[in-house]
Amino acid sequence: MTHAEDWNPTVYLNGKWGPLSEARIPVLDRGFIFGYGVYEGVPLYAQDNGARLPFRLAQHLKRLERSLGKISISNSFDDAGWHALIRRSTRIQQVLAMRSSTFK
Repeated sequence: MTHAEDWNPTVYLNGKWGPLSEARIPVLDRGFIFGYGVYEGVPLYAQDNGARLPFRLAQHLKRLERSLGKISISNSFDDAGWHALIRRSTRIQQVLAMRSSTFK
């Protein structure tokens, strides 16, 4: 088995966490059918203590809200919800990275 076949990151989809290999989008999803969507990438920078913090998160969240509004998509989270989701995602990815480097 190659490394690419082993790669199965954890993803967040429709309110649930799970492996990418099990993520499914319904074929009648409007985003799937019509290509509706907004992309907002938030870089994370490592701190001296090992934590990874999002860069200019407040500005990213404002831009996300504005972009969602332009195409009439409701925002699933308020700012506190996005903060919590990003923290959890960062923790999950750190744990997975430690496991993969430990068990190579």
